[in-house]
Amino acid sequence: EKEGGTLGLLVAQGVRLRELIMAKASARAVLILPLLALLLWLAALIARTDAATPLDWAALAFLFGVAAAYAAFWLALSMLVNSFDWRSETNGVVLANLWLVFVIVLPSFVNIAAATLYPAPSRVNLTTEMREAAELADAAAAQSREAYLFDHPELAGAGAQLDDFYLQVLATDAAVERVAEPLLTRFEAQAQARERVVGLLQFVSPAIAAQTALNSLAGTDNARFADFVGQVGEFHAGWREYFASRIRAGKRMAAADFDAIPQFAYRPPADALAYSAALGPLLFTLVVTLVLAVWAAVHFRRYAIV
Repeated sequence: EKEGGTLGLLVAQGVRLRELIMAKASARAVLILPLLALLLWLAALIARTDAATPLDWAALAFLFGVAAAYAAFWLALSMLVNSFDWRSETNGVVLANLWLVFVIVLPSFVNIAAATLYPAPSRVNLTTEMREAAELADAAAAQSREAYLFDHPELAGAGAQLDDFYLQVLATDAAVERVAEPLLTRFEAQAQARERVVGLLQFVSPAIAAQTALNSLAGTDNARFADFVGQVGEFHAGWREYFASRIRAGKRMAAADFDAIPQFAYRPPADALAYSAALGPLLFTLVVTLVLAVWAAVHFRRYAIV
């Protein structure tokens, strides 16, 4: 409007600059927010969300709030850039570069910083060390079996009892786990430290904060994955003990025992945990948006109409 000469005419007709700016911002919000709500509603239908479950719709409402706050951030940022009274071409270039910084450069910087401060242990080295540990444990177990059979030659051959062999296999597995446990613990500790760095650096960009909040609400964040892995580990320990206890007791599997084999069922955490994890990034985005809007309002007070 200013470059075309219509801004001065609008103000001369009694239209305040603040009213004009709010009208333009509201027009864009009216286009974006209903479309966002429609897409979320369609996603809920595709996912067959139960309308009778308040928690599902509460999660969708929270999701809409995060997406709306992220859209408001970009709207406030565009208002701030326009308040500096640059030409429209300059505004477009500045906003495009800011998008690259917030969406691409800063997230890449966060990943590089986390990887530099807490580099992930090499999975190749981890696999190699575990393989070497397994080979050493197998070799030790083989020597034990050979010594045992040398002392009990009646157990060798086709008529040998398999119970002792199975006990040796259990001992071998236990030896491998004892060697691998510190390696896996070190690997997990390094990964957790890296995630803490990412959690702190997420507040350098509203794009990272919004993505973190969305991951928490969707249940695809690192905390949910760690909880899943922990439950899998607990189930595996119980599942293995179910068979190991029978091997140690020399019991054979009966038909009823097969029906009693443990079955894994993931127990998701309470929805309140996901909301609390998403609340921090959401509040950060809202605060940044408010700061940008106030900054833009201060600049527009000194904006030259002509």
